[in-house]
Amino acid sequence: MFQRYKNNGFSLPELLIAGTIGAALILFMGQYIKINDASNQKVQNDLDDTSDNLNMEAVLRKDLTNAKHSLNNLNIQDDKGLKFFDYLSSSSCTSNCSRSIKMEIGTSAGYISKKALYFILVNSAAGDQQIYNPSDAYDRGTLHFNSLNHNSTLSQRENSPWGEFIKKRSILMFVYSPIEIFTPLTGITTPGRTMSFMGWAGAGNYLGRLIPEQITDNGNSYYVNDDLRTGKKITSEDAFFQNMPYTTGLGSFAFLTAVKIIRYRLKTVSEGGKLTGQLIRGEMNEKREFDERPVGFNIKSLEFSRQTISSPAIYIKIDNAN
Repeated sequence: MFQRYKNNGFSLPELLIAGTIGAALILFMGQYIKINDASNQKVQNDLDDTSDNLNMEAVLRKDLTNAKHSLNNLNIQDDKGLKFFDYLSSSSCTSNCSRSIKMEIGTSAGYISKKALYFILVNSAAGDQQIYNPSDAYDRGTLHFNSLNHNSTLSQRENSPWGEFIKKRSILMFVYSPIEIFTPLTGITTPGRTMSFMGWAGAGNYLGRLIPEQITDNGNSYYVNDDLRTGKKITSEDAFFQNMPYTTGLGSFAFLTAVKIIRYRLKTVSEGGKLTGQLIRGEMNEKREFDERPVGFNIKSLEFSRQTISSPAIYIKIDNAN
């Protein structure tokens, strides 16, 4: 026998109480979803920043690792008017030892930092460094200079930077002496320099002479290749060989390697109604133009520094935009 229960529905007080609880739950859920979405967006932004920073760090680390030919060969002034790439390889610095170049975003979108930093980087993708006998560049038994690739000396070598592919694309070549030279009056107490010459080889001069490169940008020339002993500028491969320092053994030979010129600048952009910066990396082509692309994002300022010119180490400090 079943007992029947009388069901008259909910009373008015019950409905009011349930409605109030329901409204509170809906409000809570709305706030929760809003807060949770904001939290997720912040996490996503942090992840994006982290990913961007890691990518930028990888590019910068690779460039700095290959930047040895920048030292003492580039005349770039730091924020105090000192030469950023000064390097005392044979003595210790005692005063004005640190260097710093800081780039900051501007007050409007499109602004590009007036400060720029250039590097001469080893271009290992274009071939291996070569030991070069200066006599190979001259006509036999004479001092008449022909070219670095005289009698196809370089193009016949395995994995030479002067290979077949430069018939299609110009490559920047850097020939230098392994012997460091110094100013006669100061000696090793001031930065020395390995004598060098840099120029383009390509389809137009495959068997001929290099087209000189001085890294001229915005009216300034940044590549320094004068002879510290005499102050005479090295204007050709012939002048380089005729003046390079001589010593017995390997020092009487030169080294040839492919290089590339890289320029870093900070560009101001507008994102989400706020100003932020992009680190722009440009690579010089044979037309003396820079092929640029952004490698770093959400940057407020970036600083390249050297703690002492007695060390070749270069450090980077990045201040992200909030």
